[in-house]
Amino acid sequence: MTTAQEAAKLKPISNAAVKKLLAMVNMIGTKDPGSEERKSHLLAWLKSATIYHSLLQIFITLNPADNISPIALFYTGERIDVKSFYPQLYTAGHRLKTMLDNPLSVVEHFRNTINTILKTMLKGGMFGELVHYHGPIEYQG
Repeated sequence: MTTAQEAAKLKPISNAAVKKLLAMVNMIGTKDPGSEERKSHLLAWLKSATIYHSLLQIFITLNPADNISPIALFYTGERIDVKSFYPQLYTAGHRLKTMLDNPLSVVEHFRNTINTILKTMLKGGMFGELVHYHGPIEYQG
């Protein structure tokens, strides 16, 4: 109860056993993608990288639209001509079902698309020499 009251008042926790338990939970959580602990550690890593490299920063959010991409359909095994793709031939429901039936192909499409963007735009020198980048992946469903 004392620890709960301290936490409610945003005071430091005084109970050594509770502190040790929270440290262990934090350690486990840092390995869990998407956990608050992992995000906290990634943010600390990003801040320290910024201080170390003393860089200007550009924040970019990349979100490849796999549900409308002919390339994503191609990854799932659909026999399509990506050079002359007509989306109207594939209903939104068909595309969604195809993606849901082939989740690993969607992951492969996402990973390759992001890597291509990084390689051509960022590492390719679009913004000058790339010294450092930080690229967490957050599943959006």
